[in-house]
Amino acid sequence: MRLLLALFCIILQMSTAAQDTLSYRNFAALSYSLNPGTNERDSTAIVKSFEKIAVILYSDALKFTKKPLYDSAMLSEVYEALITASIYKKDYVTALKHIEEARVRDFRKKFKAPPYILEKAFAYAMLNGKKTGFSNAFTSAYKADMLNVDKEFREDVANELKGVYGVTTATMHNKTVKDYVRESVDTKSPIIMYNMPYIMRLFFIRRMILEHKPVLQKLLAGISPAKVETEMVKIPMRDGIRLSGLVFRNVGTKEKLPVLVSQSPYPGGVEAKRGNIFAVNGYVYLYVYCRGKGGSEGEFFPYENDAQDYYDIIDWASKQRWSNGKVATTGGSYLGFTQWQAIRKEYRHPALKAINPMVAVGFGVDFPRLRQSFTPYSLMWAAYVQGKELNSALFDNQDFWKQKQYEIYKNRLPFEKLDSVAGTNNAFFKKWLQHPDFDEYWTNILPKEQDYAALDIPVLTTTGYFDGDQNGALNYYKEHVKNNKKNKHYVLIGPYGHDGAQWMPGPNQQGQTIDEEAQIPLYKYVIQWFDWALKGKPLPPFFADRISYYATPEKKWKSAPTLTKTSTDSLRLYLSPHFQNGMLTSNTLLLKPADRDTVYRYSHDINSVSDSIAVFGRDTSSIVFNAELMFESAALEKDYTVTGSCTAHLLASLNVPDADIVITFMTIDGNGKEQYLGFDILRTRYRYSGTHPQLMVPGKPEALHFNSTFFNVMEVKKGSRLRFFLQVRNDIWSEKNYGFGGVVSKEASTGPRLINVDIYTGKQSYISLPVQ
Repeated sequence: MRLLLALFCIILQMSTAAQDTLSYRNFAALSYSLNPGTNERDSTAIVKSFEKIAVILYSDALKFTKKPLYDSAMLSEVYEALITASIYKKDYVTALKHIEEARVRDFRKKFKAPPYILEKAFAYAMLNGKKTGFSNAFTSAYKADMLNVDKEFREDVANELKGVYGVTTATMHNKTVKDYVRESVDTKSPIIMYNMPYIMRLFFIRRMILEHKPVLQKLLAGISPAKVETEMVKIPMRDGIRLSGLVFRNVGTKEKLPVLVSQSPYPGGVEAKRGNIFAVNGYVYLYVYCRGKGGSEGEFFPYENDAQDYYDIIDWASKQRWSNGKVATTGGSYLGFTQWQAIRKEYRHPALKAINPMVAVGFGVDFPRLRQSFTPYSLMWAAYVQGKELNSALFDNQDFWKQKQYEIYKNRLPFEKLDSVAGTNNAFFKKWLQHPDFDEYWTNILPKEQDYAALDIPVLTTTGYFDGDQNGALNYYKEHVKNNKKNKHYVLIGPYGHDGAQWMPGPNQQGQTIDEEAQIPLYKYVIQWFDWALKGKPLPPFFADRISYYATPEKKWKSAPTLTKTSTDSLRLYLSPHFQNGMLTSNTLLLKPADRDTVYRYSHDINSVSDSIAVFGRDTSSIVFNAELMFESAALEKDYTVTGSCTAHLLASLNVPDADIVITFMTIDGNGKEQYLGFDILRTRYRYSGTHPQLMVPGKPEALHFNSTFFNVMEVKKGSRLRFFLQVRNDIWSEKNYGFGGVVSKEASTGPRLINVDIYTGKQSYISLPVQ
């Protein structure tokens, strides 16, 4: 999801780059207004507005190639703007130049379509078509580009593109663009830089499909003659409701095949291109819309009906003429969550032979409760999926959402008012807020111990070091391993974001450029794994053991029997005072507890409000954020590779019954460059259990454990220092906990309210890093 990626990048850069560099915040702050009165039903008017914007867009984006960037991964977004703007400016020479520049960075692994293949062929044809005709020039350029794809993957890429270049895709792109235009006009909001090139490009692809579909399909058929048939089906549920689904089959295959199934709330998703690839690799693919979504009957309420429906879907699929009776599931995010519904004992169908949950949402674990608190993103997503179709433009309207979040935050209103302030009265959001604790509402939907104990079929989980749903995905794995010693659970985890860990990771993941060795054709490994699980073929060598993970410092893939075995040691550092001449001079991290203990007090007025420039400004270098308590180690005497999740264990007391405490792990090398290792948040009432909250007794020291940082693999060089930060959470990205001890979403405050956190040094306050 584009908005989630943008927010992730901005949050990671809250400390801001030096003033001589441009940051993602500078990029995201740019915005563009459509021509006044642009009608979303008038395609000609939309194109004219885009052509006008293209001149400014190009000029703005070009600046990001002239000045040092905080993160070079931003260049992928910069080039999308430059290339798209050049096409709309009809400057095809410049478009081709920028396409080649972009490919130097983004097309080193040849298992996918060359970036901007459609734009390159179009620009070439516009420059050379007068001699040979547009279609001939276009076909020649496109075919030459496809030869750049490795032969092993060329047919997959061609069939994926057949799905992309369909009328359904053109219709979907048309709807998306017009939704953005209507949203911008209705709310009088400009469209931000992050979204402007995106919708302009969608409209260009739509035009190419509508005008040149026969040419595109013919040249792709020349690369791969396989023909995938797409059939819309209606699947009966036990209560009489019929769900709408799409069946993808290779018509050249006459034998009965295993069926791969996805259940999804996202109509008009990427099902066609994935369905085509599954179909030409020996499977039938069935993509089903959740009840109440797209063409499915009934009423949609997220997460609540998927288990029973999945049983009926699998039952139907296993009995079709093209099915051999074996069914497996696949898909990511919400589609990953639904697969964990299919294994619940009372709803598990005997035809289900394997599951492949990718970046699976952990309902109540990482969404809509993230680290025990609700976030504005939960409402944004709820508004996105409300109704039969997706509300993409509203979801991606960053300016709108930040304004509403800041309104709640600045005016110190209860978080539960967010949907009314945003004017998006939402039943999903309201119901979730009624369950602030991890109570039976959440646990009755998630699999239980007996479900995991009975799960004897193969499981392949995929997630990433930067995946926002990593906690959810790995929570399922941990519960399965804990309750089933004979499990057949495999995990693939690498330096990927939420999207990259689902199908085919590119070189830029969540604002970071990853190694070429980490850029793998993930989908191909998934298919090979299914071949093993469903067809009896050998297990791919990639899955040498149960855990396959990317060792960043070594630039290679490694394996381990369990997640805990990925590291061989731990580095424990104790929070300690440093005294000089009897005076406390600094906060340190020591390998052994200090002889002299002390108490550090961190104090913060939770009623204080950050200046709006910290949220909306282009340059935050002058902003002082919520102060932190920092501890720093001496220079490390050898290299370490952090492999796993950093943890912190503190002995602390509060002056209030509750608080949200944020910790952050960083390193700083000899040149002063910081590297982010991870963060965690603890709502102290849940220090023992999410299901049984227990308020703090003011003044009483208690153990606080932070165990939910993301699994990561990073090198920490000799001479670097470790830094550990602690603060009380106070920002717009979460409900604000004022520390009264009641239902946090209902809390508000009218005056100064100091929250004091006393940290007791000694053996009980330390951080631990899993290392090799």
